[in-house]
Amino acid sequence: MLIRLLVLAGFSLFAGCATAGELNRVLVERTPSPKGSAPAYTLDISGDGSVRYEGHGHVKVAGVAEGSISAADWKLLELAVEGADFFAMQDHYGSSSLGCTSTWNHHPTINITVTRGGATKRVSYYTGCWGLREGKLISWLADTADMVADSGRWIHESFEDAL
Repeated sequence: MLIRLLVLAGFSLFAGCATAGELNRVLVERTPSPKGSAPAYTLDISGDGSVRYEGHGHVKVAGVAEGSISAADWKLLELAVEGADFFAMQDHYGSSSLGCTSTWNHHPTINITVTRGGATKRVSYYTGCWGLREGKLISWLADTADMVADSGRWIHESFEDAL
């Protein structure tokens, strides 16, 4: 419950008031870092509550695992997507020309694809691009998807691994 309250507080901080739309699917892909050990996986969450995880590298569970989320958790994810104004974001964030205050090499990328009705939007964020408000929103949205799907059970060996 505390985690959900923190997510809602983050939602309020970043987005203010927003209206939830009819989402069908949220897909989060965390790519491997070229020279690091960041977890690489895909998390596919559907509006019917089904969750499909596929671990690619530096994760506890490599391969496919399945789970589910509650209707309340799906609603929370809908609110996060709408609150982040996801459909108004650019398709890509990651070069200094887009407003990065600094750029670091060898970081992973977060790709988020959201389907709402018949429209699909994909946003890619290279996490080595620092200083962008949108980068913080994309990271927060990916973390929210991880939280509602409880993906840590597939990614980390223990709580200490998540730190």
